[in-house]
Amino acid sequence: MNLNDLELGSTKEITLLVRKIENATSSNGLTYQKLLVRDREEHETVLFNFEDRVNVKAPFIAKINVETDSYREAKSHKLKRIEIQSNADMNPYMPKSEIDARESWKTIVTLNKELRPVLRKVVGRVLSNNMEKFCVLPLSQSKAYARQNGILEATVCLTQLAQSASKTFASLDRDLLLAGAIVYYVGAVDLLDAAYNENPNDALIGIAVSSHDKLIQVCNHYLSLSEDADEMELAMKKLIMEGYEDIRSLNHILLSRTKGIPAALPEALVLRHLDQIVTDVDWIRTGLQEAEPGTVMRMNGIRIYRTGEKL
Repeated sequence: MNLNDLELGSTKEITLLVRKIENATSSNGLTYQKLLVRDREEHETVLFNFEDRVNVKAPFIAKINVETDSYREAKSHKLKRIEIQSNADMNPYMPKSEIDARESWKTIVTLNKELRPVLRKVVGRVLSNNMEKFCVLPLSQSKAYARQNGILEATVCLTQLAQSASKTFASLDRDLLLAGAIVYYVGAVDLLDAAYNENPNDALIGIAVSSHDKLIQVCNHYLSLSEDADEMELAMKKLIMEGYEDIRSLNHILLSRTKGIPAALPEALVLRHLDQIVTDVDWIRTGLQEAEPGTVMRMNGIRIYRTGEKL
């Protein structure tokens, strides 16, 4: 059963993902809760809870008795009873992936192996430290690549464009450009929760600073090693010290994704523009999927025309 199966005048039990819970107050002073819920078919709605408060922190999976009625000529859903399903898997309720995650990860790893040693080692460590979320989470909550494996998918697209740019503009430092592309979106792993809701990091830190911090953490770990550390780790420390210019440049590429920081390297400028292409094209493509061919629709105030071509 999905949310579209809930009929007017019925009360049915359905298993849903509860994404968010908000407290609200009606015009007559009555307090209640609004639960944003999602089913396995990617339908979402709001359940109004006027009964006992739900005190479990979202997100979570629950069996819910839903009473469906009409309010102002539209369906209105009320929560009558809820049973939390502890440790239930949320992934089946998330927007479905459009890529083969395993093959896409291999593509990124293979590309990273082609970089010069200091970039290869540092970028590889950043990837391995964040691999679990990097390969699963979306890039955003509701904009570009807002689906499973979205960070990974966007990264593959960005690196492919960066490869093409490095061939077109011979003056670009190919290794630096590709290293920046590989970790350009890695900071997004800290901006969303398990139900793809934005968390405070998205507003307070942002993807650019988060990505930069992950790179700095790796470098600082090795630079702080004492002389009695493991031989292989000391070799990594030496590599980072000798490749300081590359690390500083890569730091700048990540931070200059923020519009307030001017791009002082051609590689940073190229990636800023390619990032705009990668994210805007996906945002428009997914937004137009519901539009009829030959029609115009508005997206955030922008008029977009849907051709008859397959999206």
